[in-house]
Amino acid sequence: MKTRTLTILALALLVGFLVACGGGNGGSSGPVFDPNLPPQNVQAVAGTGDVSGPQNTVSWNPATAATDYVVYWDDVPGVTSGSNVLVPVPASSTRLTHVGLTPGVGYYYRVEARAGGQVSVLSDEVTGIPQSSITAQNLLDTT
Repeated sequence: MKTRTLTILALALLVGFLVACGGGNGGSSGPVFDPNLPPQNVQAVAGTGDVSGPQNTVSWNPATAATDYVVYWDDVPGVTSGSNVLVPVPASSTRLTHVGLTPGVGYYYRVEARAGGQVSVLSDEVTGIPQSSITAQNLLDTT
């Protein structure tokens, strides 16, 4: 009888401990960053950038638990993590405008998500070809 009581007490303590620790899953209850999953639905939209000149706007879907993003670029295909880097983007934003570009030239982009010391694999490569403005006036200035 004493052994059975001790066994029940030990099980009760174990269950209480597991509940206090979040069910034994290490206490993590939020989303988990997956470095094997690149940012998805990356797009480069070319613009005339009437005010800032020719530009491309790169956008993507947010990655789970990412803290920021890095956009790599080049003017030739085959962008890698050793390519040119645009300013890192905080996780609160999923777009970046690349300004001061040459009209008619293709610019290639890939996006990397980061969380703490982890980095994701690079996204698929996308291309944007900015154009010159067709008017010297801002369209808001015309009637």
